Amino acid sequence: MLSRAVQRAGGGRIVLSPKTYMVGRQTPGAPPQYRYEPTPLIELEGLPLGITIEGNGGTLRANPGLRFGSFDEHGTGLKPQLPFYDGRALATPYRFMIRISRSLGPVLIQDVELDGNIEAMILGGEWGDTGWQIPMSGIGLFDNIGSETVRRVYLHNHGQDGLIIDGANTEVGASRKIELLRSFHNGRQGCSIVGGNNYRFTQCEFSHTGRSAIASAPGAGVDLEAEGGKQVRDISFSFCTFDNNFGAGMVADSGPTEGVAFFACRFVGRTNWSAWPSKPRFRFGNCEFAGGLVRAYASDEPALASQFTDCFFADYDPRSGFPCYGSDGSVPIVDLGGSFEAGRNVAFVRCLFDLRHQGKLPWTGGTIYDSVKMRQRSKALAYPRGVYRGVSEIEGPAILASTTVEGTLLLNGEPIN
Repeated sequence: MLSRAVQRAGGGRIVLSPKTYMVGRQTPGAPPQYRYEPTPLIELEGLPLGITIEGNGGTLRANPGLRFGSFDEHGTGLKPQLPFYDGRALATPYRFMIRISRSLGPVLIQDVELDGNIEAMILGGEWGDTGWQIPMSGIGLFDNIGSETVRRVYLHNHGQDGLIIDGANTEVGASRKIELLRSFHNGRQGCSIVGGNNYRFTQCEFSHTGRSAIASAPGAGVDLEAEGGKQVRDISFSFCTFDNNFGAGMVADSGPTEGVAFFACRFVGRTNWSAWPSKPRFRFGNCEFAGGLVRAYASDEPALASQFTDCFFADYDPRSGFPCYGSDGSVPIVDLGGSFEAGRNVAFVRCLFDLRHQGKLPWTGGTIYDSVKMRQRSKALAYPRGVYRGVSEIEGPAILASTTVEGTLLLNGEPIN
């Protein structure tokens, strides 16, 4: 009813009270669409005037006891062999709590909590290619032309993603800001960016993906993955945190994704990679990486390769001291492969590597190290090979065969020529 009224008016304001609203309803659907079909919540499209959603501290919480997953005709959860795409078995409490698409006017969503309540659902079998690839997300922003602002929003315990951005595939000048957002304990991603340009994330946190009732791949804090003919370009994250996710803290590994900057961000991989930046023109400045990093983008063109400036790498969380991924020596703190080409022109400038457990220094080939310091407590051999510039120091058992020294390099206090 509410969505229909706003849709008829061409936009407007939705103002919530500071209380909890229980939402979500299912009806048995006619195959092949759904076994249990969700009733749409706030879904708006093509608004010429735009939409403002003022949460005022209110909460939308999904009703308990609804079904999510794949089910038979008796409502019993299936155990399908994947991939499995039979819509006749599908059930979800909602597709999105808030979905805004093709709005011509400005979009503002602020001061609201969206609780998917996944632990209180009746869980069925998996669906899709892996895990539960089923719509059940907090906010979806699709092809909006007007400005987009999401501010002070808490998204948690959704079966799929906290936030999905599938922006317009144009170089529009409208402002796109995501500020003070928290996205925790979602099933697949904290945030998926599958299309769009010029989004600015500030003081956001994307943590604990896959640490609730379900976990589906990729399981990242943020996944930058252009798809469906879209591109992802010129995205920035400032003062953001990616912590304790089932998958990588941040992953970029497919589609035309390019040009993403991170400033003063924390990447904490407790049981998986802290970051996986395998796309061109990714830049990291003043960032912390706790736990191993993998697949930084290498290129014959230095401007395309990943660059890390004034960053800190550790096999522990510097805030809690908790050991992180690779602290047992199972993976190096940076894994770019041992060949020269695998790490070509990836650059670490004025970075510190501090490994206090059994973590190992980077495994690299043609990587650039400029004025770095590395410390390793483990006696295991490490292979931080590459091109050393400026004044660099390594403490620990390192093999530097095929390394080029263009500045000063000290290995355990001894100069390397």
